[in-house]
Amino acid sequence: MNILFKTLLIPLLLSSTLAQAAETGGVTVGGTRVIYNGGKKEASLSVSNTDTNPYLIQSWTETQNGGAEKAPFIITPPLFRLEGNQQNVLRIVRTGGDLPEDRESLYWLNVKSIPAGSKNGAANTL
Repeated sequence: MNILFKTLLIPLLLSSTLAQAAETGGVTVGGTRVIYNGGKKEASLSVSNTDTNPYLIQSWTETQNGGAEKAPFIITPPLFRLEGNQQNVLRIVRTGGDLPEDRESLYWLNVKSIPAGSKNGAANTL
């Protein structure tokens, strides 16, 4: 009986946790990986705001080691306001660079979301 209780309780707890996370809202990126086809001009990735409040979205690319070397891609728009319950598309465009054709190359895509602040009169907050 105890094992049956545990096998029923764990999926129930997990499903309720996932439902709460979906109800909370916020910014969702349309994927965790972008495969850039060298034969195309660009790749795209969706960004959704499931919250009712607006967010400021900032996105950029980095090399694998995060050094001063620039990634051969730009993202447009790099900074924009995403209203509540809206969606936008990030375009990833290759700007040059000498990428190897016999293997894949790894670059980091960063998407930062900043929620709108409350209007507290004269209070300075960050």
